[in-house]
Order: sequence, then C-alpha cells, then structure tokens
Amino acid sequence: MISAVQYDIVLAGLVGAGLTERLLKQEEQALNERYSKSFLERARLSARFVIPDVHLRQAESKALQSRPVGERGIFAALWHIGEALGMGLLTGFDRIPIRQEFIEICNTLDVDPYTSDDGGSVLFVTDEADQMMEYFEKQQIPICRIGVMQEGKARVIMRGEVRCYLNKPTAKGDRS
Repeated sequence: MISAVQYDIVLAGLVGAGLTERLLKQEEQALNERYSKSFLERARLSARFVIPDVHLRQAESKALQSRPVGERGIFAALWHIGEALGMGLLTGFDRIPIRQEFIEICNTLDVDPYTSDDGGSVLFVTDEADQMMEYFEKQQIPICRIGVMQEGKARVIMRGEVRCYLNKPTAKGDRS
C-alpha cells in the first residue's frame, strides 16, 4: 500500500474509442440503417484517435502506476489499478470522458462501453496530475482527472449521489 499522499487518477484518451471503432466495422450495415452519415463519420473520426507511444512513455515517467484501458473496459482497468496499489479509489460516471456518439452506438447494439473490451485510452495514477495534464494538452491529446486513490479497498464510482462499487472483473466467459 502506498502512503497517504494525494494521488489522482488521470485518463488520457477517450473511453469507448477502440470499442466503437470495432463496432463501426462489424455492424456497419445496422448502424447505417439507424444513423446519419455525418453522425457515423464523427464517431469514426473520434474512435480513430491513438495516443503516440512517445507521449505515453513521457507520462509513465511521472506516474506511480499506469494501465491501458483494454480487456473488459474502464471499470476493469480501474479495479486493477486499485489492486496493484493496494488501495481504494473514488470516481464518478460524470468524470469519465466518453463521446455521446460512442454511447449511442453501444446502446443501439446492446453493448456496455464501460465493461467491454476497449482500447485507445490509458489510466495513470500520479501525484503530478497538473503537470501531466498540461503536457498532454500541449500535444492536443484528450486528458482529464477522473478520480482519486483513497485508503482502504473500496473502489467507488458515484452515479449522481449514489455510491456504487466496482466488482472484481471476471475472466471472459466466466459469469461467476
């Protein structure tokens, strides 16, 4: 477990980008029937965003911990960050950056953008959040502070005033 220093959770990139890019390819016909070309093009352009490795390495040098958002989505990545540091965390749905187009496409296809395999964003835990955010902003890479690490093991995500707890991610295909 790390000390009681204030550690922020910072997310570079957009949640749902990798997932949406895959869905746009796999479900092209169904999405073309439902949405306008301009809507799908906005989603496609946002979903193609990739953080260059040079910028990731720079940010990792200022991070206590980092984790790409990948298998099982942002909630699994948050869980694993807490597990790796032996700490709890606090964040909120309203703090997680996701494009409205991504949400609508996922809803149409009955896919959860927070728990499905994703890609294109990276979580960092750092006590240098302001410097990290300034660096990414200069590179025109989306970045935001989404939460804080906290004492204990509770991994809390707020939904308005309601406290929800992240569940431990299960292996693919495991419903236990």
